[in-house]
Amino acid sequence: PISRKIASRIVEARERAPIADTLALAGIVEDCLPRAHGPRKGPHPATRIFQAIRIAVNGELDGLRRLLAEIPEILNVGGVFAAISFHSLEDRLVKERLRYLTNACVCPLMVVTCVRCNHPPGFLLQKKPIVPSETEMEANPRSRSAKLRVFVRNSEEIRRPPFDEVAGG
Repeated sequence: PISRKIASRIVEARERAPIADTLALAGIVEDCLPRAHGPRKGPHPATRIFQAIRIAVNGELDGLRRLLAEIPEILNVGGVFAAISFHSLEDRLVKERLRYLTNACVCPLMVVTCVRCNHPPGFLLQKKPIVPSETEMEANPRSRSAKLRVFVRNSEEIRRPPFDEVAGG
């Protein structure tokens, strides 16, 4: 994969001399990628590499996981949690956690009831994430990958009808 090639080139360059600045690192990354025909479009090829380094060094995904785990406890009833994610790793974590928090029941099929049955901690304001409009992306190109998801802590319990009513019996 290309990631191994980039990593080995970085190691080789560091053996010759320290990588002095981000332009040098970006050049190493760019040299590893296949040449495109015509002018380059979109973000610089090294953008994702710098993003991955920043995420790893800052422990961003671990911090996000800890925050997401605490949502029901830190929100008051009626409280709102909003998350803007800028890449798929963040968005997947947010989406999966909020989906779990909005499901009425998380029991395996063989379990009759649990503490969460019929009482999800909250709901999503919108099923799909809110993304920037074309106008917003023109005014602020960095917003192009942003996704906003909003979760609201329930103000009252939500109950499913008893099984008899659902089954028609």
